[in-house]
Amino acid sequence: MAQTSRVQGRATSVFTDEGALCVRYHSTVVAKRNADGTTTLDSGGWHTNTTKIRINQFANQHCGGAFQVAQRDFAWFVQFRDTNYNVVREMSFADGITFAINKE
Repeated sequence: MAQTSRVQGRATSVFTDEGALCVRYHSTVVAKRNADGTTTLDSGGWHTNTTKIRINQFANQHCGGAFQVAQRDFAWFVQFRDTNYNVVREMSFADGITFAINKE
C-alpha cells in the first residue's frame, strides 16, 4: 500500500505558481491550493490509482486531511472530513472541481 502522508513518487513534483501550491503528476496539475484558499482537483482524465494517491497525499500533507478522493463502483468522489476524520459529506469528482475546505 502506498504511503499517503506526504507528496512523493515517480513523475511527481510540488511547486508554486502565482501564489498557488501545486502538485503535478506527469504533465497534469492534479491538485492546487489556490491563493484564495480554495482547492482545485484535476485528474487530466486519468482515473488511475496513482493519480488518486497523489491527490490524497496532497490533501493529507497540505490540507490537514480535510478531504480525500475515494472510489466506489468505478466512480470517484471527494469526501470531506471533520477534525476527527469522519466523512461529513461527499460530492462527485469532476476534473477542475474547486471547493473551499471547512474543517468542522
